Amino acid sequence: HALAESYKEQANAQFATQHYGQARDLYTQGLSVVLSNNESSLTNILLCNPAACHLALADYHAAITDTRQVLEKDPTYMKAALRLARAHTQLGNWNKAMEALDQCAVESKVLKDEKRKVQTLQVTYASCQGALERHEFAHAKLAANTLLQTTKAPSVLLAAAEADLGL
Repeated sequence: HALAESYKEQANAQFATQHYGQARDLYTQGLSVVLSNNESSLTNILLCNPAACHLALADYHAAITDTRQVLEKDPTYMKAALRLARAHTQLGNWNKAMEALDQCAVESKVLKDEKRKVQTLQVTYASCQGALERHEFAHAKLAANTLLQTTKAPSVLLAAAEADLGL
């Protein structure tokens, strides 16, 4: 347990200094120790914290994989639900982001705030798409620029390009 905790603390320090790849590797080493010794107290943390590294490194699919593993074991682990939702948001998967938040088996202000953010993004994206269909490119561009402050999802980048080019 002490070795796994040491890996976790080292990883946290690397994460704090934005060395996300090194942090992810240290979390993984700690997880190996925990799993080989059949210890469970750190498992969720050491499975979920690499997801934060993946998010910072824009590896959203890896973040989704990590957070799903945690939520399969513990559907009340709120950090995993938040990170899963954020990964889906970055991919433009608004419905999956909402689903991740809805399926978390706890209620909290943090989850409610995140749901509001995702709902706002959904509405803004729909507004952008509607403006593009109506050839209201200035409106579409404003909506796309608002979205780009939060996500660089391919669908958002495409909408922004269409608005810029008047397509």
